[in-house]
Amino acid sequence: MWNAVIVDFITCVFPDNNKGHKIMMASRFVEVTSYFNRDYYKLSFLTDEDSWFLLKLKVFRKKCCPPELAEIGRNIAKKCNGLPLAVVVIAGALLGRTTRREWQLVDENMGEYLINRDVPDSCFRLIKMSYDLLSYYQQACFLYCASFPQGFDIPGWKLIHLSIAEGFIPIQNHLTLEEQAEECLNELTKKNLLMVMEESLDGQIKTCREFCKKEAIEEDIFWAIKNAPDEESLVTKDSGTYRRLCIDSSTLSNFLKELRKEPPMQNVKSFLCFSSNPIDNQTPDMIKSLHKGEFKSLPLMFVKFWNLETLIVHTTYPDSTFEVKVDIWSMMRLRHLHVNAPTKLPPPSASISKERECNIQTLSVIAPQSCTSEVFTRARNLRKLAIRGQVFSLSDNIASRLSELAMLKRLEKLKLVNDDQDDSRVITLPVMVFMLPNTLRKLTLSNTRLNWRDMTKLGPLESLEVLKLRENAFNGEFWEPEIGSFARLQVLWIEKTDLQASRHNFPRLKRLVLIFCEHLEEVPQGLADIPNLQEM
Repeated sequence: MWNAVIVDFITCVFPDNNKGHKIMMASRFVEVTSYFNRDYYKLSFLTDEDSWFLLKLKVFRKKCCPPELAEIGRNIAKKCNGLPLAVVVIAGALLGRTTRREWQLVDENMGEYLINRDVPDSCFRLIKMSYDLLSYYQQACFLYCASFPQGFDIPGWKLIHLSIAEGFIPIQNHLTLEEQAEECLNELTKKNLLMVMEESLDGQIKTCREFCKKEAIEEDIFWAIKNAPDEESLVTKDSGTYRRLCIDSSTLSNFLKELRKEPPMQNVKSFLCFSSNPIDNQTPDMIKSLHKGEFKSLPLMFVKFWNLETLIVHTTYPDSTFEVKVDIWSMMRLRHLHVNAPTKLPPPSASISKERECNIQTLSVIAPQSCTSEVFTRARNLRKLAIRGQVFSLSDNIASRLSELAMLKRLEKLKLVNDDQDDSRVITLPVMVFMLPNTLRKLTLSNTRLNWRDMTKLGPLESLEVLKLRENAFNGEFWEPEIGSFARLQVLWIEKTDLQASRHNFPRLKRLVLIFCEHLEEVPQGLADIPNLQEM
């Protein structure tokens, strides 16, 4: 079933006359199955053992698999990723092949067998049917996944930011670009074109992957740089036509050699490189330092990237303060800044009007000393903020600095990590925390060592849905949430604390996670009365 309209037609043909007739429908689309029956059955993926059993059944029928083919056969079955259709298609390719070498060839070229336009029973036809129902920008986002290497886990937030930066997401008045991109991502998963694995997209779906790669190149979504047969040069086309380049570890060295000989590629918009190999000594120093992550600041030259929207920096010094020297406040298209170390931001220039619009929506992570009214005034569109460092070493100013967060009227996610290792210090959450914006949906605290009594100051946050209390976020033996607090809380995560007892008061809680709560005597019995609780 591909459309909910057909469901309406069938229900008219088969009236509800209480005669006990049953109609079974199957669909790849969640919206179609839920339209007919919200209590639908969702097929699970096959285990590796079940995939191997189905493969043997289809290839050998009632005969036994020869021992010399068993090991490679299990490997082939595993690569089908639990998809019954993939197992059946590969079984068809193995029929009549009796030698180990023939099976190895199938193993090495599974994508060609799964996605073959000339074979009616291949997966290509079914994936193409789903693909053709997507909007133009959904198709572009889907094909863009193929630019990542095989086996690469694609975090959802990264795919969202890249899709926006690439211009795939259209502007709609009632949604932000991030909301529109997230909706697009959800549509792809609902149509079973992408598989969600623990809140990140797993690029290991072989069937969709090979389809993406072929279609993406045909649609000119990107160009995959490949080595020539001599392994010393590249297979290239006219460099003037390049828009997005995709390079892996096997071609990086040759590409850098060509880059030194050829003039700059003026039309290149995106450069995606995946390599863990060392770069040779002839590479420019700037590229080498970026590749290895051996840098402690973002140089002034980055201001030249005036069109930059997303900047992700991964340094090999995550425990040191990373300094941003470039004036990011003048980069008017910059939306997201991700650094894996506490980051000291430059103060906004006094010459720039405070009323001038700034598009920054993500700052993660910044150092406590950058939590100033000047910074938050310029970044008033922030939706995600992470602060890390010796937060409470600024004890005299902590109340005033936290109160600055009240300026962020659109803030949805806040993470506070204290790196101060002084275990003897007990922190009191200032009353000013009441001024946290009511738009806050997710709050994460780590090593803040607050008293459980201070939880009463967080309870009134009316939009809070996710609360993560990581290592030693709170100290104390007892926690009793006030009646009416945490009214919309759905996820509660408590990790490594000396909590011994608690009483529940979370009417909408869906998930409870307890990690290393060694002193906790029992889980409150009242949790059993929460109607929405799904997982603990």
